[in-house]
Amino acid sequence: MHRKVLPIALVAALALSGAALAASATEGAVKSINLTEHSVTLDNGTTYYFPDGTDLSGFRVGDRVSVHWTMKDSRHEADTIQALRS
Repeated sequence: MHRKVLPIALVAALALSGAALAASATEGAVKSINLTEHSVTLDNGTTYYFPDGTDLSGFRVGDRVSVHWTMKDSRHEADTIQALRS
């Protein structure tokens, strides 16, 4: 019985850590854009941070967008933003 506990615990820990790293997508309207921080805040109040060099200049407040992101520590780290048709 004891030989099964460690492998089961290891599998459970790996499964949970993989779920935490899973990417998510969120849709909403742009509330604000910070070109200095490379961030976009949506109307749900969440701020998404993009890598340095990401061109956000094509987006405006009020645009409907889809943001693909991953949670890293307590930040929503985004990798793509896409305009949605109205």
